[in-house]
Amino acid sequence: MIHVYVGDLAVYQDPDKFAQTLCEVDPERKKRAMKYQQELRRHQCVGAGVLLSRALENISGSGKTTGETTGETTGDQERPEIRHDKNGKPYLKNREGVFFNLSHSQGFAACAIGDREVGVDIQSIRP
Repeated sequence: MIHVYVGDLAVYQDPDKFAQTLCEVDPERKKRAMKYQQELRRHQCVGAGVLLSRALENISGSGKTTGETTGETTGDQERPEIRHDKNGKPYLKNREGVFFNLSHSQGFAACAIGDREVGVDIQSIRP
């Protein structure tokens, strides 16, 4: 089964909310987000990570996995580590059979997750 999550990134325009969320994402996501000069790009990076976290929580059913991760253990479940294949496509280490894809455009982010290869693309429509 494939699930698609879409998030409105406007919530991160509140500096306090963004700072709080930034503290909750895994260190690699935080480091990547803070490399961006543009605030919108930071919001997109963090928002996509939050969607992936929620998707992983939902498919695990435990609610104990938060943040896409670096191999840390939370509760009774090891957080999956994100790796990249030779073409740069991300995958979850130690989570065979779980596939995901992220996209973001303007003020929205999308995450597709499923039991087979998935892809998602979100685009803003220009008038």
